[in-house]
Amino acid sequence: MLQSPFILDSLLARIQPVGSELAPLSQACGRALAQEVRADRDSPACDVSAVDGYAVRLNEGAVLPVAFEVPAGSPAPALPVGMCARVMTGAPVPAGAEAMVAREKTDETNQAQVRLLAPEKIKVGDNIRRQGENLRLGEVALEAGQEINSVVAGSLSLLGVNNPQVFKRLKIAVLITGDEVLSASDAPKPWQVRDANGPALQALLSPLSWVESVAVRFVKDEPQTL
Repeated sequence: MLQSPFILDSLLARIQPVGSELAPLSQACGRALAQEVRADRDSPACDVSAVDGYAVRLNEGAVLPVAFEVPAGSPAPALPVGMCARVMTGAPVPAGAEAMVAREKTDETNQAQVRLLAPEKIKVGDNIRRQGENLRLGEVALEAGQEINSVVAGSLSLLGVNNPQVFKRLKIAVLITGDEVLSASDAPKPWQVRDANGPALQALLSPLSWVESVAVRFVKDEPQTL
């Protein structure tokens, strides 16, 4: 028992980290990131609407003409004074707008103008996701060593990393010791047993995405052979 820590230290001294390689994002799930990933732009990249609704300034009245519409994926012109703009969820908020009012809180009977149902309750910044509120350009988004799961894969794609640097897969050898242990294909004598640990470990390790192969080998109970 006193030698166990020294044996472990001796083994650990021989272990080196595996190298890294690029892997397509579609094949990287379950692998570990070998790189730190930083934001290549602000997230969101500009002020965007959190609702389908209308971009407004405060204190410009309850009934406002609709100047234009901003669909998702399109740039937004500046908002004219005394008017509002119809903006879709995720679309840019026009410069000059102070808040977004959800459609449910308006009367859209007349498509050329909109009536705000409670203008006195509107506050600066309502329903606006500000530029960079999730992440700023250059900030660390993902640390090296993180396992690539569905959330990390989505983040990598959002950050423009389609071929992440990942640690290489491991080749694992399972050594079965014990002169009394036989493979499942052998017929054991009364003083022998069939191996159960080897297949169990192989079944446990083989499905892991960061494992390339698992080999099971039998080793005699003899120091030099081992």
